[in-house]
Amino acid sequence: MINSIFNQIEKPFGRDTAAAIGLAAIHLGRKNPREIMVVLPADHYISGVSRFKEVLKSAMNASMRGEEIITLGITPDRPETGYGYIERGFLHDTFAGITAHRAARFLEKPDYTRALEILSSGNHLWNSGMFIWRVDLIKKLIEKHIPELVKGLGEIEEALGGDHYEGVLEQVYSRLPRVSIDYGIMEKEDNVLVMPGDFGWDDIGSWAMQF
Repeated sequence: MINSIFNQIEKPFGRDTAAAIGLAAIHLGRKNPREIMVVLPADHYISGVSRFKEVLKSAMNASMRGEEIITLGITPDRPETGYGYIERGFLHDTFAGITAHRAARFLEKPDYTRALEILSSGNHLWNSGMFIWRVDLIKKLIEKHIPELVKGLGEIEEALGGDHYEGVLEQVYSRLPRVSIDYGIMEKEDNVLVMPGDFGWDDIGSWAMQF
């Protein structure tokens, strides 16, 4: 059974996604290091909310072992050059009727010709930037792939719950390296599963958005 816990954590500066995710992980880890953590961008439009919840629940169940990162990929309906892509590898397992493939490769935003080739292959999904993992796993992967973040996050973690936390956070967070979670971990890690997000999705930052 999965219990949802909502936390609001403010970061004082923009230092890209790896630092923000690391900050959230140390807060959640204090409550339960085996907690499931879901990363969802705030600027996405989901039309099929019920289906989104079903897919998300399946992804959370898939992540409970703490061995793999789960990411949600969106089935492309056009040769989009503004999104990255995920190439699906072999079928890993099925969770509540939703397939989970190994992520064979992450592709950067392509040009139009390459986007047409990707679309015609039928084996790629848009990289939605939605990730599901256990807290202890993402902390371990940050240590493995982004060691330059570890010292600063450790200083912040030591200050958690103390009177000086806000001051330490502001001082330390400002000097954390700017690294995206895609570049820092996702493109380097082998244990990534991708599940199809067939729930109606679009990026509201794009002029191509369709309701």
